[in-house]
Amino acid sequence: MSTQFRIAIGLLLVALFAGLGTYLGWWSLFTSVGPFVLGHWFGIVAAAYLLVAVPAYACLKRRTSVSRGRLLQFHVFGNLLVFILIVAHFAQQMARPAEFAPSWGTGLAGFILFLVVVAAGLSLRFGLIPAWRRTWRLIHVGGSLIILIVIGIHALENFGLF
Repeated sequence: MSTQFRIAIGLLLVALFAGLGTYLGWWSLFTSVGPFVLGHWFGIVAAAYLLVAVPAYACLKRRTSVSRGRLLQFHVFGNLLVFILIVAHFAQQMARPAEFAPSWGTGLAGFILFLVVVAAGLSLRFGLIPAWRRTWRLIHVGGSLIILIVIGIHALENFGLF
């Protein structure tokens, strides 16, 4: 078992802990920081990162002399750190009182899609079920493109612009 695989599993466990802790009320992300609560800032930072880093990675891996291994590490671990923020953001939304429950829409769709893309990405990176490599690649690349679109629609909806 490689060190990178152990780190990736560790980050997934941190995401699980962040989601459970937020949902169960062990801590609150409802603290206001400027115009938004902390949980919303987690989502905003994660979305901004993804909207910049995913297309940048796709371009740089084809058009630069930077080590592809380093780029891949940046891509995998950067996106896993963002995954922690998204899990906490989603858990915060799901933990809201019933009278303030979020609508089931692009947030839920985006979260489920992100789970699938992360699973496919980890399967690709670490060679899990190698017979499905072409399927994992299709899911990972296609799902990543769809996530960027869903993030845009989700942000527009929640800022009241769509």
